[in-house]
Amino acid sequence: MASRAGLTLAVLLTCASSFAAGAPAPSCANSRAELKARDLTELFLKHKGELDLKSQVGCLKLESGVELPAFLLELPAYESPYTIRMEAPLGTGTYLLPRIDMLDAQFNTLRSFGAERLKHRGIEMSLDIFVNSPNASERYALIYADPQHLGEQDSKTVSQSKMLFVGTGFYIAGDDNTTTRHSASEGKLTVTLLGGQWDRAQGHH
Repeated sequence: MASRAGLTLAVLLTCASSFAAGAPAPSCANSRAELKARDLTELFLKHKGELDLKSQVGCLKLESGVELPAFLLELPAYESPYTIRMEAPLGTGTYLLPRIDMLDAQFNTLRSFGAERLKHRGIEMSLDIFVNSPNASERYALIYADPQHLGEQDSKTVSQSKMLFVGTGFYIAGDDNTTTRHSASEGKLTVTLLGGQWDRAQGHH
């Protein structure tokens, strides 16, 4: 546990230093209300739901004092049940394990989905958030890297085999190649809206 805590601290310190070393980043918002919200419907219909979470887009100072890139999405007005699908690709070096907080109009948290809720599906991590009538008061989705999972590692082993010829005949030799990546504070995310009204908006039948 101590080694994991040390790794998480190192990632957080690296994140903070990268803000200063990279392109000028805006000062971090001290509250959720200070973040500039982006319309989720427009993001989905006009930009395929593609989102790049990085400090230059938005930054939030959490209650713990940690400053992380953050994205605030304004949800569509509730008409009928629908689903918000979050998909984070597993990059070659780093990847994003997001935390999603569902907020009301006063930016209070009504529901939270930590990175442990994401499912590993092929080359990505994904989460489906179901929005039903009891959730109609949810107005925003706040997205940021889950502090509890920063620095976690994911390893993938690929086995390769080849046939070789020796004096006594053929034999198959193989070796394993393992790649390791870790979760970071920045990364790409795709947000998709699923449900009757969104299928119709895209011309699906």
